[in-house]
Amino acid sequence: MEQVLRTIRPTRYREFDDAFFFDLCQANETTKLERDANRNIILIPHTGSETGHYNVDISGEIGIWSRRMKLSYVFDSSTGFKLPN
Repeated sequence: MEQVLRTIRPTRYREFDDAFFFDLCQANETTKLERDANRNIILIPHTGSETGHYNVDISGEIGIWSRRMKLSYVFDSSTGFKLPN
C-alpha cells in the first residue's frame, strides 16, 4: 500500500510557529506530525505490519551495536526533535 503524505500550509496571515506546532502535537497525540524547513506541517501515515516488523529488526540491531560500541544514544521513530532548519 502506497503511503500518501498530507501537507498543511499556513495561510499568509498565520505562521505555524513552535508554540502552535507543540499545541497541535499535544492535541493530536496519536497522529504523527512533522514540520519541514518552510514550517509546513506534514501528516505522516502509519507503517504497515511488514514495514513495522522490518523497522524493529533494524532498530534492535542498531541499539545493540550502539550499546556495544558505547558510541551514542539511539531513539525510536516517535521521538521528537527540533532541528535548526
